[in-house]
Amino acid sequence: MSQIAEILDVLEIKSTKQAAEAVHDASQAQLEQIRTSISQAIEYDFHNPAKQDCEPLLPFRFVASSSVRGASGCSAVQCRTRKLEGLVRYSALYADEVFVPLPECRSRGCAHNRAVALTEVLTSLVVLRPGIEAGIIRPFVPNLCRRCSEEKASELGLMDAVDILAAEYTKDFRIEATGSSRSGVGIQMTGPSSFLEHGSMAMRFRHTPDWYPEDCRRKLSRPVALSMSPAVAELVRKCFLTTARDVIYQVLCSTRLGARLTNLLGTDGEVEYLGLIKQEQENASKVAGMLETLVHEVPLLTDVPVADVLALRSQQRDAFVIYRDALSRIAEEHLAQGHPMSAQDAATLYAEVLAPKLSRLRLETEVFKKAQRKRAGVKIVAAGALVGLGVIGGIFPPQISELMKAIGGVSLLKDLFESIVGTTDQPSSVQSHELYFLLKLQAGH
Repeated sequence: MSQIAEILDVLEIKSTKQAAEAVHDASQAQLEQIRTSISQAIEYDFHNPAKQDCEPLLPFRFVASSSVRGASGCSAVQCRTRKLEGLVRYSALYADEVFVPLPECRSRGCAHNRAVALTEVLTSLVVLRPGIEAGIIRPFVPNLCRRCSEEKASELGLMDAVDILAAEYTKDFRIEATGSSRSGVGIQMTGPSSFLEHGSMAMRFRHTPDWYPEDCRRKLSRPVALSMSPAVAELVRKCFLTTARDVIYQVLCSTRLGARLTNLLGTDGEVEYLGLIKQEQENASKVAGMLETLVHEVPLLTDVPVADVLALRSQQRDAFVIYRDALSRIAEEHLAQGHPMSAQDAATLYAEVLAPKLSRLRLETEVFKKAQRKRAGVKIVAAGALVGLGVIGGIFPPQISELMKAIGGVSLLKDLFESIVGTTDQPSSVQSHELYFLLKLQAGH
Protein backbone atom coordinates (compact mmCIF):
# COMPACT_ATOMS: atom_id res chain seq x y z
CA MET A 1 0.00 0.00 0.00
CA SER A 2 1.12 3.56 -0.69
CA GLN A 3 2.68 5.27 2.33
CA ILE A 4 0.91 8.47 1.30
CA ALA A 5 -2.42 6.64 1.58
CA GLU A 6 -1.40 5.20 4.95
CA ILE A 7 -0.52 8.63 6.36
CA LEU A 8 -3.80 10.11 5.10
CA ASP A 9 -5.66 7.25 6.81
CA VAL A 10 -3.76 7.78 10.07
CA LEU A 11 -4.59 11.50 9.95
CA GLU A 12 -8.21 10.59 9.04
CA ILE A 13 -8.13 12.90 6.03
CA LYS A 14 -10.54 11.83 3.31
CA SER A 15 -11.63 15.16 1.84
CA THR A 16 -10.18 18.56 0.99
CA LYS A 17 -12.23 20.04 3.83
CA GLN A 18 -10.70 17.63 6.34
CA ALA A 19 -7.24 18.44 4.94
CA ALA A 20 -7.74 22.15 5.56
CA GLU A 21 -9.19 21.49 9.03
CA ALA A 22 -6.27 19.24 9.96
CA VAL A 23 -3.83 22.10 9.33
CA HIS A 24 -6.03 24.78 10.89
CA ASP A 25 -6.68 22.84 14.11
CA ALA A 26 -3.15 21.48 14.69
CA SER A 27 -0.59 22.92 17.10
CA GLN A 28 2.84 23.90 15.82
CA ALA A 29 4.30 20.64 17.13
CA GLN A 30 1.58 18.65 15.40
CA LEU A 31 2.11 20.57 12.15
CA GLU A 32 5.81 19.70 12.19
CA GLN A 33 4.95 16.05 12.73
CA ILE A 34 2.48 16.10 9.81
CA ARG A 35 5.03 17.84 7.57
CA THR A 36 7.70 15.27 8.39
CA SER A 37 5.38 12.29 7.91
CA ILE A 38 3.97 13.53 4.60
CA SER A 39 7.39 14.50 3.22
CA GLN A 40 8.82 11.08 4.09
CA ALA A 41 5.80 9.33 2.56
CA ILE A 42 6.12 11.31 -0.70
CA GLU A 43 9.82 10.48 -0.85
CA TYR A 44 9.22 6.77 -0.15
CA ASP A 45 6.44 6.39 -2.72
CA PHE A 46 8.49 8.18 -5.36
CA HIS A 47 11.43 5.79 -4.96
CA ASN A 48 9.22 2.72 -4.48
CA PRO A 49 6.47 3.02 -7.11
CA ALA A 50 3.64 0.52 -7.37
CA LYS A 51 4.47 -2.24 -9.82
CA GLN A 52 2.73 -1.87 -13.17
CA ASP A 53 1.73 -4.60 -15.60
CA CYS A 54 4.30 -3.48 -18.14
CA GLU A 55 7.04 -0.89 -18.61
CA PRO A 56 5.66 2.68 -19.05
CA LEU A 57 6.17 3.96 -22.58
CA LEU A 58 6.51 7.31 -24.28
CA PRO A 59 4.59 9.44 -25.06
CA PHE A 60 2.30 8.48 -22.16
CA ARG A 61 4.57 9.66 -19.34
CA PHE A 62 3.98 13.25 -18.29
CA VAL A 63 4.98 16.02 -15.94
CA ALA A 64 1.81 17.89 -14.92
CA SER A 65 2.03 21.64 -15.47
CA SER A 66 1.06 24.12 -12.76
CA SER A 67 -2.20 24.96 -14.56
CA VAL A 68 -3.18 21.27 -14.77
CA ARG A 69 -2.51 20.57 -11.10
CA GLY A 70 -4.10 23.79 -9.88
CA ALA A 71 -0.90 25.46 -8.69
CA SER A 72 -1.43 28.55 -10.86
CA GLY A 73 -4.36 30.60 -12.04
CA CYS A 74 -7.52 30.63 -9.95
CA SER A 75 -6.76 29.85 -6.29
CA ALA A 76 -10.35 28.98 -5.27
CA VAL A 77 -10.50 25.58 -3.55
CA GLN A 78 -13.29 24.32 -5.80
CA CYS A 79 -11.34 25.34 -8.91
CA ARG A 80 -8.13 23.62 -7.73
CA THR A 81 -10.10 20.51 -6.79
CA ARG A 82 -11.79 20.41 -10.19
CA LYS A 83 -8.42 20.56 -11.94
CA LEU A 84 -6.94 17.81 -9.77
CA GLU A 85 -9.98 15.59 -10.31
CA GLY A 86 -9.59 16.16 -14.04
CA LEU A 87 -5.91 15.21 -13.77
CA VAL A 88 -6.82 11.93 -12.03
CA ARG A 89 -9.44 11.10 -14.66
CA TYR A 90 -7.08 11.96 -17.52
CA SER A 91 -4.35 9.83 -15.95
CA ALA A 92 -6.70 6.87 -15.55
CA LEU A 93 -7.94 7.10 -19.14
CA TYR A 94 -4.62 7.65 -20.94
CA ALA A 95 -1.40 7.84 -18.93
CA ASP A 96 1.20 5.31 -17.84
CA GLU A 97 2.77 7.72 -15.37
CA VAL A 98 2.09 11.34 -14.41
CA PHE A 99 4.67 13.09 -12.24
CA VAL A 100 3.09 15.82 -10.11
CA PRO A 101 5.41 18.44 -8.56
CA LEU A 102 4.38 19.55 -5.07
CA PRO A 103 5.63 22.46 -2.96
CA GLU A 104 8.11 21.80 -0.16
CA CYS A 105 5.87 21.78 2.92
CA ARG A 106 8.89 21.93 5.25
CA SER A 107 10.43 24.97 3.59
CA ARG A 108 11.51 28.00 5.53
CA GLY A 109 9.27 31.01 5.82
CA CYS A 110 6.60 32.51 8.00
CA ALA A 111 4.13 30.23 9.78
CA HIS A 112 1.27 31.36 7.53
CA ASN A 113 3.07 30.54 4.27
CA ARG A 114 4.18 27.16 5.60
CA ALA A 115 0.61 26.34 6.64
CA VAL A 116 -0.65 27.34 3.19
CA ALA A 117 1.94 25.09 1.52
CA LEU A 118 1.05 22.15 3.78
CA THR A 119 -2.66 22.62 3.08
CA GLU A 120 -1.98 22.66 -0.66
CA VAL A 121 0.04 19.44 -0.41
CA LEU A 122 -2.56 17.62 1.69
CA THR A 123 -5.52 18.67 -0.46
CA SER A 124 -3.64 17.65 -3.60
CA LEU A 125 -2.79 14.22 -2.20
CA VAL A 126 -6.39 13.60 -1.09
CA VAL A 127 -7.77 14.25 -4.56
CA LEU A 128 -4.92 12.44 -6.34
CA ARG A 129 -5.09 9.39 -4.07
CA PRO A 130 -6.88 6.97 -6.48
CA GLY A 131 -4.19 7.54 -9.11
CA ILE A 132 -1.42 7.36 -6.50
CA GLU A 133 -2.60 3.98 -5.21
CA ALA A 134 -2.84 2.69 -8.79
CA GLY A 135 0.81 3.64 -9.32
CA ILE A 136 -0.07 6.02 -12.18
CA ILE A 137 0.23 9.39 -10.41
CA ARG A 138 3.60 9.98 -8.77
CA PRO A 139 3.91 13.11 -6.60
CA PHE A 140 7.38 14.44 -5.88
CA VAL A 141 9.06 17.55 -4.48
CA PRO A 142 11.51 18.91 -7.07
CA ASN A 143 14.82 20.30 -5.87
CA LEU A 144 15.27 23.26 -8.19
CA CYS A 145 17.39 26.33 -7.57
CA ARG A 146 16.87 29.82 -8.94
CA ARG A 147 20.20 29.75 -10.76
CA CYS A 148 19.18 26.62 -12.71
CA SER A 149 15.89 28.25 -13.64
CA GLU A 150 17.61 31.40 -14.86
CA GLU A 151 20.16 29.44 -16.88
CA LYS A 152 17.46 27.31 -18.52
CA ALA A 153 15.35 30.39 -19.20
CA SER A 154 18.32 32.04 -20.91
CA GLU A 155 19.17 28.88 -22.84
CA LEU A 156 15.62 28.54 -24.19
CA GLY A 157 15.14 32.24 -24.93
CA LEU A 158 12.46 32.92 -22.34
CA MET A 159 12.47 36.71 -22.62
CA ASP A 160 12.35 36.64 -26.42
CA ALA A 161 9.33 34.32 -26.32
CA VAL A 162 7.60 36.55 -23.77
CA ASP A 163 8.14 39.61 -25.95
CA ILE A 164 6.80 37.80 -29.04
CA LEU A 165 3.61 36.68 -27.26
CA ALA A 166 3.09 40.05 -25.60
CA ALA A 167 3.44 41.88 -28.92
CA GLU A 168 0.91 39.54 -30.53
CA TYR A 169 -1.75 39.39 -27.82
CA THR A 170 -1.59 42.61 -25.76
CA LYS A 171 -4.21 44.18 -28.05
CA ASP A 172 -6.65 41.47 -26.90
CA PHE A 173 -6.42 42.54 -23.25
CA ARG A 174 -8.56 45.14 -21.52
CA ILE A 175 -7.54 46.83 -18.27
CA GLU A 176 -10.05 48.69 -16.07
CA ALA A 177 -9.54 50.64 -12.86
CA THR A 178 -11.90 49.47 -10.10
CA GLY A 179 -11.16 52.28 -7.66
CA SER A 180 -10.11 52.46 -4.04
CA SER A 181 -11.10 50.26 -1.07
CA ARG A 182 -9.68 49.29 2.32
CA SER A 183 -7.20 46.95 0.65
CA GLY A 184 -5.93 49.61 -1.78
CA VAL A 185 -6.65 50.46 -5.38
CA GLY A 186 -7.48 47.78 -7.93
CA ILE A 187 -7.74 46.84 -11.56
CA GLN A 188 -9.73 44.26 -13.52
CA MET A 189 -7.87 42.55 -16.37
CA THR A 190 -9.71 40.62 -19.09
CA GLY A 191 -8.12 38.77 -21.97
CA PRO A 192 -7.67 35.42 -23.79
CA SER A 193 -8.33 32.43 -21.53
CA SER A 194 -5.20 30.81 -22.98
CA PHE A 195 -3.16 33.18 -20.83
CA LEU A 196 -5.69 34.38 -18.26
CA GLU A 197 -7.74 31.74 -16.45
CA HIS A 198 -11.50 32.30 -16.71
CA GLY A 199 -10.63 35.16 -19.05
CA SER A 200 -10.28 37.70 -16.25
CA MET A 201 -8.27 38.52 -13.15
CA ALA A 202 -8.58 41.10 -10.38
CA MET A 203 -5.48 42.75 -8.89
CA ARG A 204 -5.09 44.95 -5.81
CA PHE A 205 -2.28 47.40 -5.01
CA ARG A 206 -1.79 48.24 -1.34
CA HIS A 207 0.30 51.24 -2.40
CA THR A 208 -1.14 53.28 -5.24
CA PRO A 209 1.09 53.06 -8.37
CA ASP A 210 2.21 56.33 -9.94
CA TRP A 211 0.45 55.42 -13.19
CA TYR A 212 -2.94 54.92 -11.52
CA PRO A 213 -5.31 57.71 -12.72
CA GLU A 214 -5.95 60.47 -10.16
CA ASP A 215 -9.70 60.49 -10.81
CA CYS A 216 -9.90 56.73 -10.05
CA ARG A 217 -8.27 56.91 -6.60
CA ARG A 218 -11.64 56.79 -4.89
CA LYS A 219 -14.60 54.48 -4.64
CA LEU A 220 -16.02 53.96 -8.14
CA SER A 221 -19.57 53.03 -9.05
CA ARG A 222 -18.29 51.13 -12.09
CA PRO A 223 -14.89 50.24 -13.62
CA VAL A 224 -13.09 52.77 -15.81
CA ALA A 225 -11.20 51.59 -18.91
CA LEU A 226 -7.49 52.47 -18.97
CA SER A 227 -5.42 53.25 -22.03
CA MET A 228 -2.62 50.81 -22.86
CA SER A 229 0.22 52.98 -21.56
CA PRO A 230 3.70 51.44 -21.18
CA ALA A 231 3.05 50.88 -17.45
CA VAL A 232 -0.28 49.18 -18.10
CA ALA A 233 1.19 47.12 -20.96
CA GLU A 234 3.85 45.89 -18.52
CA LEU A 235 1.09 44.41 -16.36
CA VAL A 236 -0.09 42.42 -19.36
CA ARG A 237 3.46 41.33 -20.14
CA LYS A 238 3.74 39.85 -16.63
CA CYS A 239 0.93 37.44 -17.50
CA PHE A 240 3.02 36.04 -20.33
CA LEU A 241 6.09 35.99 -18.10
CA THR A 242 4.21 33.92 -15.52
CA THR A 243 3.20 31.39 -18.18
CA ALA A 244 6.76 31.25 -19.49
CA ARG A 245 8.21 30.60 -16.04
CA ASP A 246 5.68 27.83 -15.44
CA VAL A 247 6.73 26.06 -18.66
CA ILE A 248 10.44 26.48 -17.82
CA TYR A 249 9.69 24.90 -14.46
CA GLN A 250 8.13 21.88 -16.19
CA VAL A 251 11.12 21.52 -18.51
CA LEU A 252 13.48 21.57 -15.52
CA CYS A 253 11.40 19.01 -13.64
CA SER A 254 11.53 16.70 -16.65
CA THR A 255 15.30 17.07 -16.78
CA ARG A 256 15.73 16.40 -13.07
CA LEU A 257 13.67 13.21 -13.29
CA GLY A 258 16.27 11.83 -15.66
CA ALA A 259 13.85 10.85 -18.40
CA ARG A 260 12.37 12.48 -21.45
CA LEU A 261 8.82 13.27 -20.45
CA THR A 262 5.99 15.05 -22.20
CA ASN A 263 4.73 18.19 -20.49
CA LEU A 264 1.03 17.77 -19.73
CA LEU A 265 -0.15 21.33 -20.29
CA GLY A 266 -3.43 22.90 -19.31
CA THR A 267 -3.73 25.88 -21.67
CA ASP A 268 -3.19 26.63 -25.34
CA GLY A 269 -0.91 29.45 -24.21
CA GLU A 270 1.48 26.97 -22.60
CA VAL A 271 1.55 24.88 -25.77
CA GLU A 272 2.20 27.99 -27.86
CA TYR A 273 5.05 29.01 -25.61
CA LEU A 274 6.53 25.51 -25.83
CA GLY A 275 6.53 25.93 -29.60
CA LEU A 276 8.37 29.24 -29.38
CA ILE A 277 11.20 27.78 -27.30
CA LYS A 278 11.45 24.93 -29.83
CA GLN A 279 10.84 22.02 -27.48
CA GLU A 280 10.57 18.64 -29.21
CA GLN A 281 7.61 17.83 -26.96
CA GLU A 282 5.36 20.45 -28.53
CA ASN A 283 3.46 18.06 -30.79
CA ALA A 284 3.09 15.40 -28.08
CA SER A 285 1.82 18.07 -25.69
CA LYS A 286 -0.77 19.19 -28.23
CA VAL A 287 -1.99 15.60 -28.61
CA ALA A 288 -2.14 15.28 -24.82
CA GLY A 289 -4.17 18.49 -24.68
CA MET A 290 -6.62 17.20 -27.28
CA LEU A 291 -7.10 14.00 -25.29
CA GLU A 292 -7.78 16.14 -22.23
CA THR A 293 -10.50 17.95 -24.17
CA LEU A 294 -12.09 14.57 -24.93
CA VAL A 295 -12.03 13.72 -21.21
CA HIS A 296 -13.91 16.92 -20.39
CA GLU A 297 -16.37 16.89 -23.28
CA VAL A 298 -17.23 13.27 -24.13
CA PRO A 299 -20.10 12.15 -21.85
CA LEU A 300 -18.84 8.58 -21.53
CA LEU A 301 -15.34 9.63 -20.47
CA THR A 302 -16.70 12.27 -18.10
CA ASP A 303 -19.32 10.21 -16.28
CA VAL A 304 -17.64 6.85 -15.57
CA PRO A 305 -16.27 6.73 -11.98
CA VAL A 306 -12.47 6.85 -11.87
CA ALA A 307 -12.42 3.73 -9.67
CA ASP A 308 -14.21 1.80 -12.44
CA VAL A 309 -11.72 3.03 -15.05
CA LEU A 310 -8.74 1.98 -12.92
CA ALA A 311 -10.25 -1.43 -12.17
CA LEU A 312 -11.03 -2.12 -15.83
CA ARG A 313 -7.62 -1.05 -17.12
CA SER A 314 -6.04 -3.39 -14.57
CA GLN A 315 -8.19 -6.27 -15.85
CA GLN A 316 -7.97 -5.36 -19.55
CA ARG A 317 -4.44 -3.99 -19.94
CA ASP A 318 -4.05 -4.92 -23.62
CA ALA A 319 -7.47 -3.54 -24.52
CA PHE A 320 -6.61 -0.31 -22.67
CA VAL A 321 -3.37 0.17 -24.62
CA ILE A 322 -5.10 -0.45 -27.97
CA TYR A 323 -7.92 1.98 -27.12
CA ARG A 324 -5.50 4.66 -25.94
CA ASP A 325 -3.41 4.36 -29.09
CA ALA A 326 -6.56 4.66 -31.19
CA LEU A 327 -7.65 7.91 -29.53
CA SER A 328 -4.11 9.27 -29.79
CA ARG A 329 -4.13 8.52 -33.51
CA ILE A 330 -7.47 10.31 -33.88
CA ALA A 331 -6.06 13.33 -32.02
CA GLU A 332 -2.94 13.35 -34.20
CA GLU A 333 -5.07 13.24 -37.35
CA HIS A 334 -7.06 16.22 -36.08
CA LEU A 335 -3.82 18.01 -35.21
CA ALA A 336 -2.54 17.44 -38.73
CA GLN A 337 -5.39 19.64 -39.96
CA GLY A 338 -3.76 22.55 -38.16
CA HIS A 339 -6.42 23.24 -35.54
CA PRO A 340 -6.64 22.65 -31.78
CA MET A 341 -9.52 20.50 -30.58
CA SER A 342 -12.36 22.63 -29.25
CA ALA A 343 -15.23 21.46 -27.07
CA GLN A 344 -17.43 21.40 -30.17
CA ASP A 345 -14.84 19.30 -32.03
CA ALA A 346 -14.80 16.79 -29.16
CA ALA A 347 -18.60 16.56 -29.13
CA THR A 348 -18.64 16.11 -32.91
CA LEU A 349 -15.92 13.45 -32.75
CA TYR A 350 -17.94 11.48 -30.23
CA ALA A 351 -21.22 11.86 -32.12
CA GLU A 352 -19.84 11.11 -35.60
CA VAL A 353 -16.99 8.66 -34.93
CA LEU A 354 -16.94 7.07 -31.49
CA ALA A 355 -20.67 6.70 -30.80
CA PRO A 356 -21.49 4.97 -34.16
CA LYS A 357 -18.59 2.54 -33.70
CA LEU A 358 -19.73 1.72 -30.18
CA SER A 359 -23.28 1.20 -31.45
CA ARG A 360 -22.06 -1.25 -34.09
CA LEU A 361 -20.05 -3.14 -31.47
CA ARG A 362 -23.08 -3.36 -29.18
CA LEU A 363 -25.23 -4.59 -32.08
CA GLU A 364 -22.64 -7.17 -33.06
CA THR A 365 -22.47 -8.32 -29.44
CA GLU A 366 -26.25 -8.63 -29.19
CA VAL A 367 -26.43 -10.66 -32.42
CA PHE A 368 -23.68 -12.89 -31.06
CA LYS A 369 -25.55 -13.40 -27.77
CA LYS A 370 -28.78 -14.27 -29.57
CA ALA A 371 -26.94 -16.82 -31.69
CA GLN A 372 -25.40 -18.28 -28.55
CA ARG A 373 -28.78 -18.57 -26.88
CA LYS A 374 -30.20 -20.27 -29.97
CA ARG A 375 -27.31 -22.74 -30.08
CA ALA A 376 -27.72 -23.36 -26.37
CA GLY A 377 -31.39 -24.22 -26.92
CA VAL A 378 -30.52 -26.72 -29.64
CA LYS A 379 -27.87 -28.32 -27.44
CA ILE A 380 -30.24 -28.59 -24.50
CA VAL A 381 -32.83 -30.34 -26.71
CA ALA A 382 -30.18 -32.66 -28.13
CA ALA A 383 -28.82 -33.51 -24.72
CA GLY A 384 -32.32 -34.14 -23.39
CA ALA A 385 -33.10 -36.43 -26.30
CA LEU A 386 -29.87 -38.32 -25.77
CA VAL A 387 -30.52 -38.83 -22.07
CA GLY A 388 -34.14 -39.78 -22.80
CA LEU A 389 -32.94 -42.30 -25.33
CA GLY A 390 -30.77 -43.90 -22.69
CA VAL A 391 -33.54 -44.01 -20.09
CA ILE A 392 -36.39 -45.18 -22.34
CA GLY A 393 -34.27 -47.65 -24.20
CA GLY A 394 -32.87 -49.13 -20.99
CA ILE A 395 -29.29 -48.56 -22.06
CA PHE A 396 -26.84 -48.98 -19.19
CA PRO A 397 -24.44 -46.12 -18.28
CA PRO A 398 -21.41 -47.72 -19.96
CA GLN A 399 -23.39 -48.01 -23.13
CA ILE A 400 -24.49 -44.39 -22.89
CA SER A 401 -20.85 -43.35 -22.51
CA GLU A 402 -19.88 -45.26 -25.62
CA LEU A 403 -22.81 -43.84 -27.54
CA MET A 404 -22.02 -40.23 -26.50
CA LYS A 405 -18.41 -40.73 -27.40
CA ALA A 406 -19.37 -42.10 -30.79
CA ILE A 407 -21.58 -39.12 -31.65
CA GLY A 408 -19.46 -36.43 -30.00
CA GLY A 409 -21.48 -36.27 -26.80
CA VAL A 410 -18.48 -35.20 -24.67
CA SER A 411 -18.07 -32.12 -26.85
CA LEU A 412 -21.83 -31.64 -26.69
CA LEU A 413 -21.86 -31.54 -22.89
CA LYS A 414 -18.82 -29.24 -22.86
CA ASP A 415 -20.52 -26.84 -25.29
CA LEU A 416 -23.74 -27.10 -23.29
CA PHE A 417 -21.91 -26.15 -20.09
CA GLU A 418 -20.22 -23.18 -21.78
CA SER A 419 -23.54 -22.03 -23.24
CA ILE A 420 -25.25 -22.10 -19.84
CA VAL A 421 -22.37 -20.57 -17.85
CA GLY A 422 -21.48 -18.10 -20.61
CA THR A 423 -17.69 -18.18 -20.89
CA THR A 424 -17.77 -15.22 -23.27
CA ASP A 425 -20.41 -12.68 -24.18
CA GLN A 426 -18.62 -11.01 -27.11
CA PRO A 427 -17.31 -12.37 -30.39
CA SER A 428 -13.54 -12.25 -30.99
CA SER A 429 -13.99 -9.45 -33.54
CA VAL A 430 -15.46 -7.23 -30.79
CA GLN A 431 -12.85 -8.16 -28.21
CA SER A 432 -10.04 -7.27 -30.61
CA HIS A 433 -11.61 -3.97 -31.70
CA GLU A 434 -9.69 -0.78 -30.83
CA LEU A 435 -12.67 0.59 -28.89
CA TYR A 436 -13.35 -2.59 -26.90
CA PHE A 437 -12.06 -0.94 -23.70
CA LEU A 438 -14.47 1.94 -24.23
CA LEU A 439 -17.31 -0.53 -24.85
CA LYS A 440 -16.55 -2.28 -21.56
CA LEU A 441 -16.51 1.07 -19.77
CA GLN A 442 -19.90 1.92 -21.21
CA ALA A 443 -21.34 -1.50 -20.36
CA GLY A 444 -20.16 -1.30 -16.76
CA HIS A 445 -21.42 2.24 -16.19
